[in-house]
Amino acid sequence: MKSNNLSEIIRPVIFGVNDALVSEIALVAGLSGALLSTNIIILAGVTEALTGAISMSFGTYISSKSQLESYEGEIKKEKENFTQSRIKKEIEKIYRHKGFKGRELKRIVSTICSNKKRCFKELIENDLGLVRKRFNRPKREAIAIGVSYAISSMFPLIPFFVISYMNIMSQLSALFVAMAITAMVLFFTGAYKTRFTNKKWFRSGAEMVLIGLLASFLGYLIGYVIPS
Repeated sequence: MKSNNLSEIIRPVIFGVNDALVSEIALVAGLSGALLSTNIIILAGVTEALTGAISMSFGTYISSKSQLESYEGEIKKEKENFTQSRIKKEIEKIYRHKGFKGRELKRIVSTICSNKKRCFKELIENDLGLVRKRFNRPKREAIAIGVSYAISSMFPLIPFFVISYMNIMSQLSALFVAMAITAMVLFFTGAYKTRFTNKKWFRSGAEMVLIGLLASFLGYLIGYVIPS
C-alpha cells in the first residue's frame, strides 16, 4: 500500500521536475542571449518558477478531478443500469471466458456475488475496465507537481545567483554552468523514470538531456535574434 502511494507521488514529481527544468533553462538561455542583466534574469526566472508552479498545480488538479468525476459518474450510471441478477450473469460470463466451467464456475460466481459490493467491483474492473486506483487523488497530485516544479526551477538559476552576490564568473559562463546542472538533474530524473516505463535507463536519461540542451539552444537563439 505504501509502495503504491509512493509511486502515485513520484510520477507527478518526475513530470514536474522535467517540465520545470526544460522551461526554465530555455527562459534563462533566451534572456542571456538577449544580453539582459543578471538581476533581470533572476527576477524573470523566479517569476516563471512561481507562476509555472501555480499553473501546473491548478491544471493538474482540474484534470485529475475531471477524470475522477468522470469515473464516479460512470460507476453511478452502471449501478443504475445493472440489476443484481444481471451483474451475476456478467460475472459468470467473465469467468467462463477465463476458462472456468461447471461446478467450479458456479462456485466462483457464488463466492464473488455473495457480497454485493465485491460483485459490482468485479464487474466494473474486469468487464468495464474501470479501476479507481488509476485515478490519482487530485489535491495530492497537484501539490506534488507544483512543489517539484517550483523547487526544480531554481537549479538553472543557481549560477546567476552566484554572479549577483559573488561576481566570480561571466554571464555566459553562468549559462554553461546552468546548462550542466540542468543536464545532470534531467539525466537523473530521466533514468529514474524508467522504474515506471520499463525503458533503458541510460537512453531515457540521455533523451531528457538532449531535450534540455535543445531547449537551451533554441531559447538562446530566439533571445539573440529577436532584439536585433
